[in-house]
Amino acid sequence: MMCRWAKARGLPRTGAVDARTWGELGVDIVFVEALESEDEFARAADALAGRAWLMANMAPHSRSPVLTAERLGALG
Repeated sequence: MMCRWAKARGLPRTGAVDARTWGELGVDIVFVEALESEDEFARAADALAGRAWLMANMAPHSRSPVLTAERLGALG
């Protein structure tokens, strides 16, 4: 299993394109850093759909909102 970090700022141009490229290269999981909204989680998931799993990074006091597993599933 291979995991790759992808810069999120600038989605969709930077983060989603970088993440999609790694997904196309056969990476199993893409860790997209510093997503700041549910919309960014949804766009990253859409960019990776069918290519790789998206790893969510959520911690108290971080840039990313803390979402439930159910909400993350709904976002893709």
